[in-house]
Amino acid sequence: MLDTHTAAFVGRWIQTAVVPDDIHASMRELSRTLGAGPWFQRERGVLPNQLYQGQSSTKALAIAMGYAGDMQIEIIKQLDGSASVYREHTERSAYGLPHFGVAASAYQAALSD
Repeated sequence: MLDTHTAAFVGRWIQTAVVPDDIHASMRELSRTLGAGPWFQRERGVLPNQLYQGQSSTKALAIAMGYAGDMQIEIIKQLDGSASVYREHTERSAYGLPHFGVAASAYQAALSD
């Protein structure tokens, strides 16, 4: 059974991810325009054993996370040339929104929808 606070978020857009050219400039701009923050940042993380289009991949990312109200904002900057959804997004659409998150009460059931 979901508590009242958690139930209020089910079905709502709760996370926005952005892929910028400059992660630090993005943090400053999102803080200025949306009041986002504080920011929690990892300057470089290497993520092994990722899957991209069915193939194993390792990628290096800088990630910053913060909140603007109830919205979690994730800023992702790929630091290497490995194949990934982030690299594909910037090559195809420039910088912007590669994914978003919606709250679910039953994760496995939501995956099958």
